[in-house]
Amino acid sequence: MANASASMTQLPIDVRSATARQFKLIYLLGFAYFLLVAVAIRFMPRSRRPSLPGLAGNRSVIGEARALTSTFIPFAFSR
Repeated sequence: MANASASMTQLPIDVRSATARQFKLIYLLGFAYFLLVAVAIRFMPRSRRPSLPGLAGNRSVIGEARALTSTFIPFAFSR
């Protein structure tokens, strides 16, 4: 089974750039969504906060949103 980077190099350049644009758009939309989620979670009492991957540790709201986005968005492009 070939890995993802090897299969991407076999695609034409226009397809790769379209895929890159789609990934960036979905990543930005996901970041905006998870930023709202991270802000909402901050208003919850600590005992009621969910334990999502990416929320471990003491991070800023932006750091939490970035970690959540990086955790969940790649699943949209897995085949």
